[in-house]
Amino acid sequence: MNKIAQYRVFSIIDLRSAYHQLPIKDADKPYTAFESSGSLYQFTRVPFGVTNGVACFQRIMDTFIEEENLEATFAYLDSVTICGMTTADHDVSLKHFLEAADRKNIAYIESKCVFSTSS
Repeated sequence: MNKIAQYRVFSIIDLRSAYHQLPIKDADKPYTAFESSGSLYQFTRVPFGVTNGVACFQRIMDTFIEEENLEATFAYLDSVTICGMTTADHDVSLKHFLEAADRKNIAYIESKCVFSTSS
């Protein structure tokens, strides 16, 4: 919060079904197995409610931001805040985030996003 407080222009991006965007490694899928109607199923994506899902997702988002060199971009679970001191700074950071999200197939819900606000 202290880092974000120094900025003046913000956008908040709401990620779509955030955990479900993360594939599970084949070796880890058996740990997600469950039985229903006599059949055994395994998740192929991280389900909500698994013990380490929150930490795993946060780590992946932090790594994504670092690898893509996304400045003034902060992830907190399924919400990403893009900041700028000026509208121009913010717009550059937002453009870089949206381009990186598109390259990595990170989906977001545009109708739940807030763009270019001052608070």
